[in-house]
Amino acid sequence: MKSFIFVALLTGFISMANAGFNEGLESYNAGNYKLAFKNFSPLAKQGDAQAQFNLGVIYDKGQGVLQDYVQAIAWYRKAAEQGHVDAQRTMGFQYFMGQGVPPDYAQAFNWYRKAAEQGDAAAQGSIGLMFAEGIGVAKDDAQALSWLRKGAEQGDNFAQFSLGMRYVEGKGVQQNWVVAFALFNIANLDAIPNGYKQKSLAMKALSRKTYGEGRQLTSEMAKPNNLIKAIAAYLKNQAKR
Repeated sequence: MKSFIFVALLTGFISMANAGFNEGLESYNAGNYKLAFKNFSPLAKQGDAQAQFNLGVIYDKGQGVLQDYVQAIAWYRKAAEQGHVDAQRTMGFQYFMGQGVPPDYAQAFNWYRKAAEQGDAAAQGSIGLMFAEGIGVAKDDAQALSWLRKGAEQGDNFAQFSLGMRYVEGKGVQQNWVVAFALFNIANLDAIPNGYKQKSLAMKALSRKTYGEGRQLTSEMAKPNNLIKAIAAYLKNQAKR
């Protein structure tokens, strides 16, 4: 009987918690940030990782509360330490930018890596770039290439663009303008400084024939989970010529 009562109480508690979280989410999406903060706060204090992350966002953006990067990082950290992947990636960003904490590239790398190892595409791209430039970790072209490929395969724009730049510069790979052009085609370049300039330079390096190859490779790379396979297949065919 005691066991049944405990389960019933626990089930009721979970239902109430879910209701509070849903109300918080609805309030946040409606722009009622003060009510969202009120709904998320008790759940976050009880250890709910998603609610903790949400409070971090609210403090980070100053939505319904005074903007407070220190409070934001405190809640992000609580969620990240529970394995919340968005919080881990955000912790990486906060340490990289020095927002709410002193800048610390080694800490940024560690948090990005935790998220990357859970499959987060943006974090994979970030540690790929950190390996490429030797920021917060020893420079390693092989590791850079490996992580950029993972992020690019999952659709991270910065990883796709950065992987394209590896083929432009011949870093860790043999220079190949066709592959670079196709990667620039796949990536959304709107948020990437000099992205369209690099794509234009890649186009100028192509002949009419290789431009056609680049368009075909773009189509193959766009197929689900086929980006890296398409590049490998193209390069294998090139080697046979």
